[in-house]
This record gives sequence, structure tokens and C-alpha cells, in this order.
Amino acid sequence: MFLARQYGYRVTGIDFSPRVPSVVPAFLAQGIKADLVQADFFTWTPSAQFDVVCSFGFIQFFGNFRLAITRHWELVKPGGTLVMTVPALTPFQWLVRRITYQPDKFRRVIAAHNSAVMRLSVLRQEVERCPEARILFAEYIREMTLWFEGYDAEMLPWAPAILVATRPFVRAARRLRLSSRWFSPEILLVARKEREADQ
Repeated sequence: MFLARQYGYRVTGIDFSPRVPSVVPAFLAQGIKADLVQADFFTWTPSAQFDVVCSFGFIQFFGNFRLAITRHWELVKPGGTLVMTVPALTPFQWLVRRITYQPDKFRRVIAAHNSAVMRLSVLRQEVERCPEARILFAEYIREMTLWFEGYDAEMLPWAPAILVATRPFVRAARRLRLSSRWFSPEILLVARKEREADQ
């Protein structure tokens, strides 16, 4: 929604969920007309490529993340931009989950993600493999933010106390605007698809 409001982009969205039509009113409430499609991302054929393709927290769910990245890249028109975020399984993020989740939940969360692509070096390398790709930005972001609270039924009894103990460090990283491969929760990558004339 931000990009549509800020830059006047026409929005096209795709999701496999049958609940896609229920999202349309949220866009309309913001004054944005969105063409939302319920389809398989890998087989969907749009009528044209896009100026900007955004993907937030998606590719890490696939065993073949290279195919997922390639598919995103195919949707970007020459001169266009890919904006992609992936959760980062940095040591701090891994450790906090390991000592606060019940073992079964921890195993399920880890198994549901392809941790290989949740590292900046791997994500960057895979996007650089794409034809005419030029990386504009690739960094760990969001300081030391934690995405969860300690009140889930599948958390260990001491989880709230551990999360409270992390708060001073989280606040300090936020104040310093400090992100790192050791503790940050997310990776942001922005790449441009160069036109042949630009090379």
C-alpha cells in the first residue's frame, strides 16, 4: 500500500489462498484499486511484466528457492526493480527461539523454513545469478527486533522472563540503528534488471 500511495503504482497481487478477495476492501479503504489474483505463483501468467516486484517473507518456504527467485525475476520488466525480504535466522534470533519455544514447536518452525536462503550471502548470490541483475541494496535490517511475544501456549514457562531480559539490548540496537548478521531478524535486497542499453 505504501508504494501505491507514495509513487502512484497500480497494484497487482497474487496469492494461493482462496481468501484473496477478502483483502480487496482493505486496499479500497486506503483509496487503492488493486487487482488481486488467486493463483499459483509458479504457473500464473500475467499479461505483462512489472516495474516493481515485491516479495516479503515468501521464498524461504520453498526447497528450491532458486526457482522461486528466478520466477520473481521473470516478472520484472527491463529497467524494473525487485524488492525482496527474507527472515534472517541469525544466531540471536535462532537462540531466542531455541530457548523459549517448546521443542516440538521449535522443530516445526525450523522445518517449515529453508534456512539456506535466510542468509544474506546466499540470497545476494542467487539474485546476482539472474540475467542483467544489479544489486542496489542488500543488508540485514530491523536492528534486533523480535517477532514474537512469550505468551504463546507452545512457549516454555520461562519464555516471558527471557524476552523481558532481551528488551534493553533490543532498545539499544534500535536507538543506534544497528543491524547485523549476528542478531537482526530480516534481510532486505533490492535489485534492478538492467536494460541492454544500460550495460
